[in-house]
Amino acid sequence: MPLKMLIRLYKKIIRNQKSALNTSGWLESFKRGYPCDLRGDPLPWMNYAVIALLNERLNRSMQLFEFGSGYSTKFYAKRVALVTSVEYDLDWYELLNSDKPDNVSLLYQKKKISMADTVALSRDKIVIHMM
Repeated sequence: MPLKMLIRLYKKIIRNQKSALNTSGWLESFKRGYPCDLRGDPLPWMNYAVIALLNERLNRSMQLFEFGSGYSTKFYAKRVALVTSVEYDLDWYELLNSDKPDNVSLLYQKKKISMADTVALSRDKIVIHMM
């Protein structure tokens, strides 16, 4: 690709504050090294259309169960009453557990077990399952 074309592309897409890369938070995610919105709030590793749907549908009366913890856990914690998340990686579990929101119940499960058995560990009424 010729240099002039790359410069034009840079000006049109990256420097343009109205471009989708800027308005979606994609460039902010690139700068920070984790998926986030324009303010730096964590986002799940999902496409932006799914995130928009979750933003519309999740509410503080819900309880959510997810397999695998991370940025999505913090995202959900801001939107629902309770997040129960199961993590199989001990190092990742310890890292997340040291900085988890108050409404997150993070469970470390050493062995992989069935989904039904894992949900049963929660003892909470689960409204939504995320994987």
